[in-house]
Amino acid sequence: MRQPPSQHQQLHQAVNSAAMIMLFDSENNDSELEEFYSYCRSKLQKRYLNARGTTTRFHPRYDLSIMQGLSESCFLQLFRMAWPCFLNLLQLIESHPIFYNSSWNPQQDPSVQLAVAICRLGSNGNGAAVFRLKNLFHVGYGTINLYTTRVTKVIYQMRPRLASWPTSEERLELSQVMQEEGFPGCIGFVDGTTIPLSQKPPIDGNHYFDRKKRYSISLTLVCDVNKKFISYLAGYPGSCHDCYVFSNMQLAQQPEQFFDQNQFLLADSAYPTQSRIRIEHAIGILKGRFASLREMRSQIRNLHEMKEAIKWIISCVVLHNLLADLKDQWNELYEEEEPEPAPPVGQENEDSNDGLRGVLRPITLSHFA
Repeated sequence: MRQPPSQHQQLHQAVNSAAMIMLFDSENNDSELEEFYSYCRSKLQKRYLNARGTTTRFHPRYDLSIMQGLSESCFLQLFRMAWPCFLNLLQLIESHPIFYNSSWNPQQDPSVQLAVAICRLGSNGNGAAVFRLKNLFHVGYGTINLYTTRVTKVIYQMRPRLASWPTSEERLELSQVMQEEGFPGCIGFVDGTTIPLSQKPPIDGNHYFDRKKRYSISLTLVCDVNKKFISYLAGYPGSCHDCYVFSNMQLAQQPEQFFDQNQFLLADSAYPTQSRIRIEHAIGILKGRFASLREMRSQIRNLHEMKEAIKWIISCVVLHNLLADLKDQWNELYEEEEPEPAPPVGQENEDSNDGLRGVLRPITLSHFA
């Protein structure tokens, strides 16, 4: 099927026709022909026939008014939080300069960028595919990645306010609550989990192969009695033992800076269910709400992509705490599959990890809060 002629082609045809008419018209003199050809030449040499201007970006399906019109269950399914919480989060980030530029073509509204990013953080499997989000939000593939990177960067920067170690006064209050449960001095609970990767990293990929026979990144979390995360460490290969990862946290290396006398964390599943189950529930809520943590589809081919993956993970941790502060309940818990028994500490394929630990250690420790 032939394509219709472009504007330039149509103009060229019109010029040829007019020239033939003028050439055989005895009433036209040479000066008129020269003037006509000069005009035509100037037009044909231009790349654009009309002056360029800005175009209005229009996304027909998603803006604040349309999102607000969604049913409560539909909004919750797409954006992993209630409408008032979404507005609260938007208010926290919308003034950030990352969402504005000085060009003639301004960025999309921060509300749309936030919606795209949150939907991606909360999606897993086919729902996490960029192709699905492209059709859902009517934006390009690269735009989806750009929106996600911007939003996760801003949320990641909020961690000192929303996901930080408790003060001495706050630790005393936590200890008093746990005293009623028979653990005076306990201020939190620690556990490790893994963030599966959909693809084997091309560099040192075997280091990421964990006990569940998947490629993954390790994530160690500490939560308080309210199931809010107060410390975290992400980035070590999934093959690393939980105890090894915890030993590299500042909590373990400099305990005098984080604990008062007789304060401690619970870390063994042998303790009573009603106490230690909090960390398991907190991780279940985290992965239940932000399902992308059940399997990350990002590639990790270099240091930059590792840092971006860690920002993605920690952004979900920060959002978890924000929504806990806003009393936004999430009842869908993600239950981890039971892995094979862990090898004794120090015997978990130490040789396979030595080459990568020197690189990862400064990265992961920089993500402690």
